[in-house]
Amino acid sequence: MASTSTTGAPGGLLSAGTAAATALVHRELPCGTRVSTSTGKTVFVERPSLALLDLPLCSSVAEVGYFSREAAWITELGRVRACAETFISLVYAYRGCFKAVPTFANSPGANEQAKTEFYRLVEEIVKPEVVKMKQLMEFYDTAAADVVAVCKEAAQSLAAGQPPTEHFFLALGETLDMLLVLDALKNVKTSLNNDFTLIFRRSRSISKTQGDDKENQMLYLFLANKDVLYGKLKAAVPTIPGMDDLLWELAHAAIDRIDRGHWASPQEKFVLVKSVANAMVFLDPYLLPKPMAAKKWKLDRVTRALRAVPVVPLYGDLAVEVAQILTKCTVHRWELGGSGSTGGGTSPGGASNGESGGPDLLPVAAIRLQYSDYLAKLALAIDLVRRTGADGMIDSQCREVFETVTEGIQLLNDLAGHILQMNAFKYAHPTNPSANPDCPETALNYEMAIRYNYSQEERFAVVEVLAMTKQLEDKLVRSEIELGPALAKHTMCFMNSMQQMALTNMVAYTAKKKRPQTNAQLKSLAELVGPSMADAQVYMARGLVERILKATAVKPTGFMKENDLKDAHIIELQGLQNQLFWVTLVRDLAATVRRACDLSELWYKEFYLELSKQIQFPIETSLPWILVNTLLDASASAADLTHALFVPFAIYDDAAQRALRQLKVQYLYDEIEAEANLAFDLFLHKYCAKVFKAYKCRAAAAYYATQFKVKLEKSSGLEGPFNQHELVLAHIKSIRILGRDVPFNQALGQMMNMTFRQSLEAIVSRFESSDITGVIELEHLLTILHHTHDALAPHLPALDAFDVMLAEIDEATVGHGRILSHMAAEIARDFAYQFSFNAITNRFVRCAMPMVENSGRAATRQHKHEYLYGSKHLFLAFSSQLAPYLLFVGKAHFDSMARLLGPRVALVFADITATFEAHLRDRLSPYLWALSKEFPATLKLPGLDYGVMGTFEYFQVILKPLLTFKDLTTVFQILREMGNLFLCIRFLELSMASGDTLNIFHRTKTRDVATDAAQVLHLPPLASSAAAPGAVPGPGAHASASAAPALVKMFLLHLRPIVQSLAPVWSEGLPPSTTYDTSRELYRVVSFLQFSFCSGSSYTKGYSCREVFGDSVHWAAVLLLAWTRQIDVFLALDFTFHVCHAGKVHGIPTTPLPTLGQTAAVAAAAAAASPTTPGGAGSQPASPVAAPTIADFIHQGEYYRGITHQIARYYEAAKSSPGGGSAGTSAGAGPAAGQFGIGGGGPLGGGGVGLSEIAVPVDVGELRSTAYDGAGFGM
Repeated sequence: MASTSTTGAPGGLLSAGTAAATALVHRELPCGTRVSTSTGKTVFVERPSLALLDLPLCSSVAEVGYFSREAAWITELGRVRACAETFISLVYAYRGCFKAVPTFANSPGANEQAKTEFYRLVEEIVKPEVVKMKQLMEFYDTAAADVVAVCKEAAQSLAAGQPPTEHFFLALGETLDMLLVLDALKNVKTSLNNDFTLIFRRSRSISKTQGDDKENQMLYLFLANKDVLYGKLKAAVPTIPGMDDLLWELAHAAIDRIDRGHWASPQEKFVLVKSVANAMVFLDPYLLPKPMAAKKWKLDRVTRALRAVPVVPLYGDLAVEVAQILTKCTVHRWELGGSGSTGGGTSPGGASNGESGGPDLLPVAAIRLQYSDYLAKLALAIDLVRRTGADGMIDSQCREVFETVTEGIQLLNDLAGHILQMNAFKYAHPTNPSANPDCPETALNYEMAIRYNYSQEERFAVVEVLAMTKQLEDKLVRSEIELGPALAKHTMCFMNSMQQMALTNMVAYTAKKKRPQTNAQLKSLAELVGPSMADAQVYMARGLVERILKATAVKPTGFMKENDLKDAHIIELQGLQNQLFWVTLVRDLAATVRRACDLSELWYKEFYLELSKQIQFPIETSLPWILVNTLLDASASAADLTHALFVPFAIYDDAAQRALRQLKVQYLYDEIEAEANLAFDLFLHKYCAKVFKAYKCRAAAAYYATQFKVKLEKSSGLEGPFNQHELVLAHIKSIRILGRDVPFNQALGQMMNMTFRQSLEAIVSRFESSDITGVIELEHLLTILHHTHDALAPHLPALDAFDVMLAEIDEATVGHGRILSHMAAEIARDFAYQFSFNAITNRFVRCAMPMVENSGRAATRQHKHEYLYGSKHLFLAFSSQLAPYLLFVGKAHFDSMARLLGPRVALVFADITATFEAHLRDRLSPYLWALSKEFPATLKLPGLDYGVMGTFEYFQVILKPLLTFKDLTTVFQILREMGNLFLCIRFLELSMASGDTLNIFHRTKTRDVATDAAQVLHLPPLASSAAAPGAVPGPGAHASASAAPALVKMFLLHLRPIVQSLAPVWSEGLPPSTTYDTSRELYRVVSFLQFSFCSGSSYTKGYSCREVFGDSVHWAAVLLLAWTRQIDVFLALDFTFHVCHAGKVHGIPTTPLPTLGQTAAVAAAAAAASPTTPGGAGSQPASPVAAPTIADFIHQGEYYRGITHQIARYYEAAKSSPGGGSAGTSAGAGPAAGQFGIGGGGPLGGGGVGLSEIAVPVDVGELRSTAYDGAGFGM
């Protein structure tokens, strides 16, 4: 059958090889779809798959008769293995139904016939399972007999000088191993015996004369007995002549294959090891010193082979130690060393050494180096094929490609074998609470074997090696279509070379040496070897090579005796043997690679489910999820295994493939699918949180102060490699789980939408539980979250727009929104009530004496740090940075409000205006009328000859009834609230005039809201619609403040007619005044209030009125005077200013202020009773206040004279401003821009409170010269 069409020319062999390789490309590749790694093209290749006996055998081969008989033996053993595999699947996947069968209630009135029918119905339902048990019992009898029959014929052939081939020994070893595995599974599966016992007893209670009662009794005994197959095979060994030699040859054939590295998968290697151990167990009666010496048997090589693999997987989640197998030997005692005979076995409930580690089954450093070296070789081979092409490659280059592929298969087997061997070791050596402190006393057996048995380092090692395995599998499968022609060409060239040259020379040499038997075998081998060998030809050629090598391995005895072949010939035959083994595996490379990478045993847990009497274990105990969770919980300092993030999901693919193809059990696949779905959902949840935290930490760190960032990175882990998540998000768009392509980025985007909404909810809730000072932190958090969204949006198409999510959480589409509502409520409820304004620093601070104890806001809730700043360290850092802003309210706070609200500032303006009007109508007007009514009928300004003290005492005596008014502090509180509300509008206008709010206000997407606000509040019309929507203004867009909404002007114009209509009410029922001395107009009441304010009150608990109420009182009072056009007369006739004028004439004394009655005593007692003040943020312990002097009074009066002049100028400027805008921004129209508005930058510019944020008025020298610098004033 060999090809003889090659020419004798020097290039004829190479030319013929090239042509044959080109013709065999599509014929030698396995059937399936292949994708090119370079072009991406998909090619479908077909090749028929034929069984061994279906192929024609070469009739000219002398040994064809023997090979035909051996092929029949192998086929018979294959049939036994197929049946055994079916029953293994049945026994392993069997779930007991003993507990599911209900019991019949034996009530006193129970009908016996009903009871019989019930039992008969139960028997009918469970009868199919009983039938399977009977078939298993029958298979035990037939399988043992069939194997014994094959062994008898093989032993006879061995004794006749025709030893079986390694192919047969491998089939025999696999068959014995499978039968013994079935025996072991039957031993540990107690549910079989329990279920049949139930049915057996019920059936006997129904009728004791059934015909199959004897068969049921036999089945009952069969299920109860242990090691049935082992006992039958062990008993048959002495009855077979030559069986000892056959078993010895079996062991050494397995060891030879192990030494040569000839195994196609890790499972095949484990079968070879178990075959050696099983052969030694059956040979135990013959392992006596004298018989062994007579047959020249030595166990050193066997011991080394068994010692190399101490633990091997048995089936699924069952593992066995080699030493445990050898414990069945009673004659020879095996000492393998390092592996005791009592260490685990197939039952984790047995003795255990309690080790969590064991031998170094995963030498990661060496594996990593070997893996990287091989990837370089594979890349060079692929590059060589791409550059040269198979047609242009010489045989040496093709040989290099072939050796690279075979090295890859060996490496793949080693990688998968390491993982499976470690898993088997863990099953055989479970941990316990005494060996592992993390293992609880209540841990299940499966948890002690898996969950608590792998250390953190071992988990990382398993993941890394698993990633290498799956990546190498993918690379080899993808490279097959490109390397296939070169592989086929090398096979053809090698076989032609062996046939035409090497074997021809060997035949000539043996003919010359007169070695007829070897010569005939070599001639037969030359006829079989060819460029396109079928499976039968490969099988026979390997058998002939084995026979020739065994014959030449025996050294000839006698003088001048030589071997049949030279050493060079033996080396060539060994190369042919190696080539014949690999050619069949390389020919179907994809199937070989998939078979080598089967890691389904890492998921299966049927034995432990029955052992623990559990329906299913939690996912936390499953090894695939443990590996995934380990990667997700890994710290930044751990090894970068981002590329292996999805690799553990491949275990589910292997397990599902085994459940459908090998076990053929649907419910196992359903459980795998359910766990894979749950694992992916949990993975999405945890990975989403991890990615969100990483991106948010980076966004937050970008806004943190630069000088502190280095120290922060060392404590918060920001120095970790961030590109891990960017790599995953940028390159992984979908993953395959159980054959389905899952859109990873879409699923992650949907999960990220939920995370963003939860973060927004936490941010808004945190703001709702804080006062108005938290608006800067709110802007920080929203800005950081927005930048986090901008960084993630390019990678996650399913991510919703940030504005949409914010509007949804803020509930801005159904009302004012939560943020705006809380701002308005805090301004009207807490800010106006509790804060005092300081005109020097332009800040509001919480007053020392709180006026309202219960703020009414929501309680503070604890939120995850990931939802705020990303981490605890960043939370603490930003808390320290923003802590000063919690002590006051200033320009930075109103800037944040303006940026956050945008066009919705108009709604806040409307709320403030309505609140101001309500305070004026309902609260202040009654007090103004009462004070006007109690005002002295005549009050003249005293002459300067009274002196300073005389002038002061004069006013004090005349105003005594009013100074003792008990609700005087209430009047001050109302005026403070009104002043704070007006100043809030003033600051908002300044913030809008200096920021981007104008641009936001005129954007097209908010034109409807802005138009409605303009119609309701009579605001200026919107800008021309000719501007492009969302256009960014130029550099000079904010230079013109006249385009900003004139909030102050609208406020003044709106309230002026209301105040003028209320002015007659304040003097209703009072006699008309004809002179200034008898006047009871508003300016007189305000003059009294200012005199009382500067003198101090007995109800402020030891604090001055300015410390408690601040400068907002004068802003409100002067605004009322401005609306009623009484500022000039107030400045001319004010009581306090008159005292100040007397001080300028006579000098300012330092004597204490005189008191009225017990005023001083009451004030001292109040101060002593309140040493501290719980006044919220910014409150300080009350220090002893020195008695105020007349100098303090005059200094305050001069300070408020300046304040009054500035407010008057500001009022006139705001009232007369043409189109709106901030009156304070125009020169000469009142206070300068920096006087009543902070000129510094906002909090986003850096950490802490900068000096530039503390604005200093333009006329600070004048104000300081007249300001009241009282003790304890902390504004």
